[in-house]
Amino acid sequence: MKFYVRCQPSPLYSSRTARSICCAFFFLSLLPLFCTKLSAQGEPEWKNEVIHFTSRNGLPTATIFKVLEDDRGYLWMASNHGAVRYDGYNFRTFTTKDGLTDNTILNLFKDAQNRIWFCTLNRQLCYFQEGQIKSFTTGSARDSLLNNLATARIWGDRDGTVWIASQGELFKVRDTIIQKVDWLNDPRRKGGNYVVFRGGSQWIGLSNGSATENVLLYHDSNFSSLNLQQQAGYPFLTTGIVNGRCVIANGLTLIQFDTTGKIDILKSPSKDIIGLDVDRNGYLWVLTERGAFRYRSGDITTSSAEPFLSRKIITSILLDRGGSYWFSDRSNGLFLLPGIAFKVLRPNPDLSENSFTSIKIYNNRLWFSDTRGSVYQLDSTYHPRRMVNGWDVLLNYTESLDFLVDPQKRIWTGQELKAVTPTGDRTYRATILPAPSAKTLLPMKNGRVAVGTGTGFRILRGDELMFNSTDAGFAERTNGLYEDAQGTLWLGTVSGLYSFDGEKITNYGEKNPLLQNRIMAIDQWTDGTFVLATRGSGVLIAHGEKVEQIGIESGLVSDIVRTLYAENDSTVWCGTNRGLSRIDFGNFRGERPYIVNYTTAQGLPSNGVNAIAKHDGYLWLATDDGLCRFHPDSVGINRTPLPIEVTSVRVNNNLIPLQKSYRLQHDENNISIGFVGIGFRTFGEITYRYRLLGYGKDTLWQETTDRNEQYLELPPGDYTFQVTAVNEDNIWNPIPAEVHFQITPHITQTAWFKGALILLCIALLGAGAWRLFENQRKKHRIDAQISELRQKILSANMNPHFIFNALSSIQDYINQHSLYEANKFLAQFSRLIRLNMEISQKSFVPIEEELERLHLYLSLEKLRFGDRLDYQIDVDKKVDTDETLVPTMLIQPYVENAIWHGILPSKGEGLVEIEIALKDSSTYQITIRDNGVGLGYQGGRSPSSHTSMSMKLNQERLELLSQSLNRPFLISVENQLSPSGAINGVVVTITLPLNLPPSATTE
Repeated sequence: MKFYVRCQPSPLYSSRTARSICCAFFFLSLLPLFCTKLSAQGEPEWKNEVIHFTSRNGLPTATIFKVLEDDRGYLWMASNHGAVRYDGYNFRTFTTKDGLTDNTILNLFKDAQNRIWFCTLNRQLCYFQEGQIKSFTTGSARDSLLNNLATARIWGDRDGTVWIASQGELFKVRDTIIQKVDWLNDPRRKGGNYVVFRGGSQWIGLSNGSATENVLLYHDSNFSSLNLQQQAGYPFLTTGIVNGRCVIANGLTLIQFDTTGKIDILKSPSKDIIGLDVDRNGYLWVLTERGAFRYRSGDITTSSAEPFLSRKIITSILLDRGGSYWFSDRSNGLFLLPGIAFKVLRPNPDLSENSFTSIKIYNNRLWFSDTRGSVYQLDSTYHPRRMVNGWDVLLNYTESLDFLVDPQKRIWTGQELKAVTPTGDRTYRATILPAPSAKTLLPMKNGRVAVGTGTGFRILRGDELMFNSTDAGFAERTNGLYEDAQGTLWLGTVSGLYSFDGEKITNYGEKNPLLQNRIMAIDQWTDGTFVLATRGSGVLIAHGEKVEQIGIESGLVSDIVRTLYAENDSTVWCGTNRGLSRIDFGNFRGERPYIVNYTTAQGLPSNGVNAIAKHDGYLWLATDDGLCRFHPDSVGINRTPLPIEVTSVRVNNNLIPLQKSYRLQHDENNISIGFVGIGFRTFGEITYRYRLLGYGKDTLWQETTDRNEQYLELPPGDYTFQVTAVNEDNIWNPIPAEVHFQITPHITQTAWFKGALILLCIALLGAGAWRLFENQRKKHRIDAQISELRQKILSANMNPHFIFNALSSIQDYINQHSLYEANKFLAQFSRLIRLNMEISQKSFVPIEEELERLHLYLSLEKLRFGDRLDYQIDVDKKVDTDETLVPTMLIQPYVENAIWHGILPSKGEGLVEIEIALKDSSTYQITIRDNGVGLGYQGGRSPSSHTSMSMKLNQERLELLSQSLNRPFLISVENQLSPSGAINGVVVTITLPLNLPPSATTE
C-alpha cells in the first residue's frame, strides 16, 4: 500500500506536519495486525429504549434518507415519497402539489436563515421558507449546477449567502449573483472532481477520482493538500472540519488529523459506511448499513465505538434540542432514542420474564428477581445468569414480590415462601418456610430474617419460626421493613407506621394522621430521620414528632410511591407508578426540595418502578418492563423549553392567513386560535397555558391539553392571545407565542356616535317635554273652553222664555185654584232647575241621569202645550244606561229646537222621538226626530237665537272633546223626508264613544 503526500505551506499545516502525516500513513498498512474487538460489542443485551415510527404512525414511507431539526423545532425528513415534517403530534408530507420539484428527496440542508433545502432526484433545488416551498433558479449557472446535483451539499450564511457544492464544483450565490469558486479548479490538481465539505470557515475537498492531490484543505486563501491512496471500491467520506479536527473514512479505516499535525488512524467499526456525522454535543457518529456507532468525545482515540440499532441501515442521525436522538433508516422508517443514558436489559434466553420486582446486592454482585419468582445474578460483564427458575420451583403461581440469599446461600423466593438450593441444571432442593403470603424480606443483624406478609410479619431463624405477630394480635398487611441501628424493626403497613422492639408493637399513626397512610418502603438518614414511601400521599419525612409531606404539589412525579432508596442524607430516589423521582434536599430541612423526574419520555423502559439499588456507579431499576441502569450524573434536566407557535386563526369559522396582528370588523368577533408546542418526548401529551389579554378574567393563565382555543362574540377592543407550553421536565417556555387582534366597534358603538346619540336623546327629551307641556297647556285650554261652553250651555238651557212661561203656567194654575197642578208643576220645575245646577260642573254624566233631566223638561213642556206635543224615549237594552256616559246637557238643546222650531210652527200634533242604541262595539248613537216643519222653514218668524246658540255651543264642545280625547264625537242634522219626498221633520244623529278614559269623567 502506497501513500503520496504533498503539502503546500499554510497556516494550517507545516512541512513538519506533512512528514508526520507521511509516517502515519505508513503505519496504516500495519493497522489490521493490531486491531482488536470493539469493547462496545461485548454487551449486546443492554440496549436503549427505542421508539419506532412507521407508516402506522403517519410516515408516508419506510425509506428515510435524512432527518434534521429546524430553528422552530420541527423535524424534517427526506424520503422517497416527499418531504416530511413532524411536530410531535402528526407527520405532514409535502409533495409536488405543495411546490416540490420532485417527490424523491435525497438530502436536506438547513441554512442560517432557517430555510430548508431539498435536493431532489430530478436534480432541481427548492427550499421551504415562511410556509411555502419555492423553486431555486440559478440563471446562467443553472446547467452546471444540475450536473450530479443529487450529491449536492448546501450551506447558508446569516448574510443570505448560499454555498452550493455539487460534484466537482462550488458556487456562491448572493441574491441573484452567482459566482463559481475557483480554488477547486487549479490546473495543477488534475483529475479533480472534488466533493466539498465545510466546517465553519474551513473547507475540505475530497476527490474520489484520480486527482494527484485527493485531499484539499482551504482556509483564508491558504491551502494544504494530501494525497491518499484510496481503497478500491470505497469512497472518501468526512465530517468536514469540526472544532479543528477532521475525520476521514475510507473502507475499514478511520483517519483523524487536526491543525496541530497530530494524526490518528483506527479501524472502522464497519466497512459498510454510509456517512459520518457530528452531533450537537460534538460526538462523532459513524453511520453504516449495520447500525450506528458513537465516539462519545468526538475524538476517535479517546473513546470506543458504542453501537446503536444493530443491523439497521442508518442514513443520518440527529440530536434534537430536547436531548433525544433520531435515526433515519433506508428501509425501516424512523427511530427515536428518548434517553441515550438509560440502558435496558432486554429479553433473551436467560430471562423468563421482563417484569422485575426486586434488586439486592450480595458479594458485590447484583441480583434481581421477576414476578414469576425467578432469581438472576449479573456477572462482571453485566450478563444475567438465572439462579432459580420460578416455574420449576413455584408450582402454584402467584406473583413474587421479593427474594433474598441467606448465609447458607439458599435463595428465598415466592409468596408461598421457599428456601431454594440449586443442585444442577434446573434442579433444586426447596424447603417451605413458615411465612405464607410473603410480601417483603429483610435480613436482620442477628442472623434472623424478617418477613412481611399479608397477615402481619414473621421473624425466622433459618427454617424455624421465632415470632408470629398474629400471636400478639397484629395482622396488618406489611409491605415495608427496616431495621435501625438499635435493632428496632420498623413496619410499613396498609394502616401506617409501626415499630417492634422485640417485646411490643407501637402504632405511630396514633400520633400523626400522616403516619396512618399505607407505607410501602422505609429508609433512614444518619441523623435518624425516616423517609417513607406511601401509596397515595407521596413521600413522608419523619423526624421525631415532625412529619413533612412531599407529593405532586411539590413536584413529585406521582403520589403513589412503590419504593425508595436513600442514596445519602440529601438525595432520595423514589420509584412510582408514573416514573422515577430524584429528590435533592441539600443541606437544609423543611425547605422545598429540588425534584427531577424521569419517565419513558427520558428513556425509562416503563414508568412502573418497583425497586432501586446502586452498584458499580450505576443506579439500577427493576421496572414493569425490564431491568434498567444509568449513571446518575449522566442524566439531567432538559432546560430547553418547547418551541411554541400559533398555527391557525379562524374568524367566524373561516381560516385566514397567519399574521402577527389583525384588524377585524365588529361582526368578526368569533375567534378560534390553533397552536402547537413542538416536543417529541411527551408523545402529544403537552400541557399549555394560555390567556387573552384585554378580556376580563381571561388575563389569568389557564391550562389545557387541547391545541385550540375559541372565543365567541367578543366585544370590540384590543386583544392579545398568549400561549406557552411545558416540557417533560416541567420547564415552561418564558416567551409565549402571541397573536394580536383589534375588533373595531360598530358605528353605533363608537364614542362619537354615542355622544351624538346622547345629544339626540337630550334633544328628543327636550322636544318631548316641550310637547308634553304644550299638550298639557292645550288640554287645560280645551278644558277651560269646555267648562266655559258648559256654563254657556247651562245659561242657554235656562231659556228666559221657558222660565217666564213656566212661571206664568204656575200662576194660571194658582188663579184657577188648581193648587195640585200648580204644586206638581212647581215641583218638577224646581227639580229640573236643581238637576241643571248639579250637573253644571260635570263633563259627562250617565245616560240615566241625562234622560231623567230630559224627561222632566219634556213633561213640563207637555203640561204647557197639552195635546199639541207628545214625546217618546226608547233605549236599547244593550245600552247600560248606568255606565254609559254622555256629555252633560247635550240632548236638550236639540229637543228644544225640535219643539220650538219644528213642532210649534206646524198645524198638527207634534211628536218628538228620542232613541239611544249601540252602533258598534265602540260607539253608540242618540237619534232625535220630530215631525215638524223641517229645516229652512221661516214661517214669518226669525229663528230663536237661544236655540241656535245652544246647538252651536254643543257643536264646538263636541269638536273639543274629540280633540282632547282622540275619540269620535260626531253630530249630523238633516231633514226627514216622506216616501213622496216631502219634508217631514228633522233628524239629529249624535255618535258618541262607549268607553271613555277615567280622566275624561273627572269634574
